[in-house]
Amino acid sequence: MRVFLLVATIALLMTGVAFAQDAEKVKPLSLIDTSIVTDTTYNNDTEQTATEFGAIVGFQKIEISLLPTYNWETKKIADIEISASYTINVMDNISVTPYGELHYDDDLERGAEIVGVKTKFNF
Repeated sequence: MRVFLLVATIALLMTGVAFAQDAEKVKPLSLIDTSIVTDTTYNNDTEQTATEFGAIVGFQKIEISLLPTYNWETKKIADIEISASYTINVMDNISVTPYGELHYDDDLERGAEIVGVKTKFNF
């Protein structure tokens, strides 16, 4: 009986090792979407150029971003935007994304607080 249990245990362990080798290994960082973005604009009314740049990090349907805006004329950070959003798929081709933004000036004084909803229709 002991020999049977020993052989059954070894067979079970070998099967587990074989399944573990076939299983695809998932790297934790592959689940996080990270992007570096820039957006440079020129305002005809104020005749100023500004560049919004920063990082956007997403995990599943949650997205968080930090986007300071650099003003090229004053050579200062004019606005720092911190935002978060969550995408809800209503149907296969329709999604709704509630989001919130906090804005700070170059002295880190809180400015605008924005709450909104984005909709997306895929064709």
